[in-house]
Amino acid sequence: MRFLYYTRVLAGLICMASGETTAQQRPPNFEKLITGADYPEGALDNGAKGTVSIRLSIEPSGAVGRCRVTFATVPASLANETCRLLKERARYSPAFNAAGKPVRSEDVAMFEWSHSPPFIGQGSLDFGGAVPVSGVVWPSDLDFPAEAADITSTKVGLSFAIGSDGKIVQCGVAKSGGHKYLDEYSCALVAKRIRFKMPVDATGLARSTRGRITINWVNPKPPK
Repeated sequence: MRFLYYTRVLAGLICMASGETTAQQRPPNFEKLITGADYPEGALDNGAKGTVSIRLSIEPSGAVGRCRVTFATVPASLANETCRLLKERARYSPAFNAAGKPVRSEDVAMFEWSHSPPFIGQGSLDFGGAVPVSGVVWPSDLDFPAEAADITSTKVGLSFAIGSDGKIVQCGVAKSGGHKYLDEYSCALVAKRIRFKMPVDATGLARSTRGRITINWVNPKPPK
């Protein structure tokens, strides 16, 4: 079975440049620049996961000029994809020297590519730029309700709004699993458990967004 994945920043960026009096500032949404939607198809098929350590060269314009992989436990193609995405998307406030002129600088970071739980349907997870916070308790067979004991397995597709506070504020069934109670239960469960780090607007304020998810329910005690 193929699972969805996500990325997580494990270590903050550290200024490595010399001679500047003001260090560069990473983008306020740095942790959200790479999401599970960016996971390459081939890496999904191979089940690749692990960490990537990188060194970034920040140009006076704030763009990432160079990105070098210093250590990786993932295939080279996935490590290089991490660099490609950051070079394409990251924009810094540059470092300045004593004369107030923007200068080149360097930063380092580590990313982790890892599994989403198997109960989350592959190809069916999108949080509109929001990122689930660590410690989220995803649905599992332990959550399968007794009220749906008459079914063996099904998929429930959900669509929901996420408020700027990271909470699901509206949830609807986009694709029914054929069991009314399980449909409603699925919405109530994700709304209660899942919290998000939200994307930010141009002023740095958290903004609301929309998300979708498919839960692959499997009855741990299927009917005989």
